[in-house]
Amino acid sequence: MPSGDLFALANATAALLDAPVTIEDRNSRVLAFSGRQDEADIARVETVLGRQVPQRYSRLLAELGIFRELHRTDLPVHVPPLPITENEFTIPRVAVAVRAGDEILGSIWAAVRDPLTAERTQALCDAAKLVALHMLRIRAGADVERRLRADLVSTALEGGAGARDALDRLGLADQPVVVLALAVRVRRTAEDRGGRERHSPGLQTGGRTVPPGDQSRVGSARNGSAEPAQESLVGEAGLATERQRLADAFAMHLGAVHPRSAAALVGDVAYGLLPVRADRGDGEERAVRIAKDFLDRIGDRVTATVGVGPVVRETARLPHARAGADRALRVLRTGSQRVARLADVHVETLLLELRDLIEARGDQPTGPIARLVAYDRDHNTNLVETLRAWLDAFGDVMTAAAAVYVHPNTFRYRLRRLAEVADLDLADPETRFAAMLQLRVVTPPRPGRSS
Repeated sequence: MPSGDLFALANATAALLDAPVTIEDRNSRVLAFSGRQDEADIARVETVLGRQVPQRYSRLLAELGIFRELHRTDLPVHVPPLPITENEFTIPRVAVAVRAGDEILGSIWAAVRDPLTAERTQALCDAAKLVALHMLRIRAGADVERRLRADLVSTALEGGAGARDALDRLGLADQPVVVLALAVRVRRTAEDRGGRERHSPGLQTGGRTVPPGDQSRVGSARNGSAEPAQESLVGEAGLATERQRLADAFAMHLGAVHPRSAAALVGDVAYGLLPVRADRGDGEERAVRIAKDFLDRIGDRVTATVGVGPVVRETARLPHARAGADRALRVLRTGSQRVARLADVHVETLLLELRDLIEARGDQPTGPIARLVAYDRDHNTNLVETLRAWLDAFGDVMTAAAAVYVHPNTFRYRLRRLAEVADLDLADPETRFAAMLQLRVVTPPRPGRSS
């Protein structure tokens, strides 16, 4: 049997068990399947056609504790019929985990109408060991290819002595390229919304911490249920897996658009190098359209963002293009947009970088803003909020008053009072600009607001 041929192995296992078989990874994605799937049920047909166990069945299996039991034992686990409709049920299943030591690689699932004999049970266990060897060989080959591609992309983006050779090996030498930076958006703390990004291991996928199909978190310990610390480790592992999966999908998508494009995961960001035509000036706009199309294709299961850097024509400018994509990506990580060029969010990047500088130096509010902050703290007032609302509304008292839920006359009184307390000339444009800038980059922004 050829190394890594899981389909041949699935057919051989099906012949031994006299039952249709699927081989799945630990996230219930179908890696291979045998013939005779038409002898099973509609759930199996949906699984094979979609190359993924439908979520409603995965949820039922998780609720029944099937995944937990499957990951705890080396023996086959019997799965009772599951409801398809009100009057229709699936054929029973027998499943066994595929392991490499303590690591769960996946599982084998057989649709059986009758319990397995002792001989067939042993055959299924032996098949799991053989599948593990094949899966490890496949993974090793894929890992080598990924590492090589990542090294070449990373070297090219650094722009050093080896950049030219890396671009030659990627087939991208002597032509303009756009750099795209793709990242999974993670949960943000209140500090993050102020511009200081602290990546948590929680992945935003429909409000859950781990991807919906990731059953590796269920009963990941072979003895007993997972503790909170284990859940955190599994969440981090799930995030790393999701990043790699997204990077592979991104590389495939770019390759379909342009066969000489290249993409690889470098750190926690997947960078793409997209060739563009030298005789056209719409390279960045085209990259934005391609990025949006990719995010539309992956749907809402994973919340991802793509920053697009400027078009570069010289190898030495690639670090500049990468920095541009990274700067755009940083803004997207703290906002609501999913795709943007650096040119689209340039002001926002400058504000974030200014905030970084101020934080690094430990600067505090000064002048009128410092006086307002101190007055609010000592008298339990809201003068800073009042000033911020007035500036945001460009001096429109009615709009500003509605934003802070007070009567316009009350707002006017507070406005006069803050001008007195802070010795602030609100009629002076330079004074207004200085106050607005301090409120944006020195004092913490309002909760839920991104600059």
